[in-house]
Amino acid sequence: MTAANYNACISKVLRYEGGYQNDLNDRGNWTGCAKGSGTNKGTNRGISACSYPNEDIKGMTEPRAKVIYRADYWDPIFGDQLPAGPDLCTFDGAVNSGRSRGVKWLQRAVGADADGVVGPQTVAMANAADDHLTIDRMCDDRMAFLRGLSTWDRYGKGWTTRVEDVRRTAHNMVVDEPHPELPEPVEPPPEPELEPEPLVVTVRITVPPGVVVKVEQD
Repeated sequence: MTAANYNACISKVLRYEGGYQNDLNDRGNWTGCAKGSGTNKGTNRGISACSYPNEDIKGMTEPRAKVIYRADYWDPIFGDQLPAGPDLCTFDGAVNSGRSRGVKWLQRAVGADADGVVGPQTVAMANAADDHLTIDRMCDDRMAFLRGLSTWDRYGKGWTTRVEDVRRTAHNMVVDEPHPELPEPVEPPPEPELEPEPLVVTVRITVPPGVVVKVEQD
């Protein structure tokens, strides 16, 4: 887990959320949070008129969006204390479908009480769990929720692309525990050099009478 992972997560979220749009059929674009209710100020960088009716939505800058996301999403989900990978799934799920729901997907994935609020139990269980399994469980749970929405036919393809990209990215973010260092192999002692066996040569010669044979050894 690392606070530095916020930069990677917010970069992904901002890319998913895109720029300014004011689709009349998107209730999030309306200050009254319903189609035709209030003013259609739109959504920019994922910051919607429904959630932030007093913000300058059309003039929303990236630095301002990052301040909002950190204060209202990342910090409340204890993003700095979650493992890399599941933190993106929780963060993006919270931004896209509501903070409580994003947290519940994490809590159900790790077996914590699904109350929608991150606390010591959720943090501890998230860090003790298998990160890859947590990611798949969260993304599967999220997709099941999205398929049940009345707007699935209109937005389902885009949601599917987003969730599957979150899944792949989160798996790549997981920091695997290093394998324990193995002791250096012990070299076996060198085998002692053996003295060569003496060479024994048998020579048979016929010595005529009167001839003296002299043998010298090196």
